[in-house]
Amino acid sequence: NNRELWHMKNRKRIVILLLVLLCIVYYLLFGSPLVDWRNAKLAEATQNIGTESITLEELVPFAWDAVYVFEEYTSKETIAETLGFFSVEINESWTESANWYYFVKGNRIVSNPETSSLGCYISLPNNREGRSVGSVHYGDNIRFAIKEGSNGRLFLEPVEDV
Repeated sequence: NNRELWHMKNRKRIVILLLVLLCIVYYLLFGSPLVDWRNAKLAEATQNIGTESITLEELVPFAWDAVYVFEEYTSKETIAETLGFFSVEINESWTESANWYYFVKGNRIVSNPETSSLGCYISLPNNREGRSVGSVHYGDNIRFAIKEGSNGRLFLEPVEDV
């Protein structure tokens, strides 16, 4: 009787351990499902912009401290150096028009949409942080004009101060 109970407890522990290991492997291979969910929420928000201009503070539907975009062919190491930390959420862009946006909160990436999945192109001001094409910090309140390209794609461009 005690022996059966011992075997049941060990089986339960093994199943729990295997589930934890499976979750870790999934995270290392595919990243966080929360990041994917935020990417989808941001893409949805960009599809529903109903004004002529907007700030990222108004547009982005989750908490963030800064957003960075990097030029094509930027290595994971360079991106991590600019962000100040490494994450499995960092992707290298190996195609001509594929930029990745990294929304950061603290020392973690909370969203990392690629230009084509975002549904619009956000032209971030270049402030010379590493090799990033540009970055914006929460609270900068930079107003972006919303323009539609010839292909129907939206472009968010910083409004120049007069």
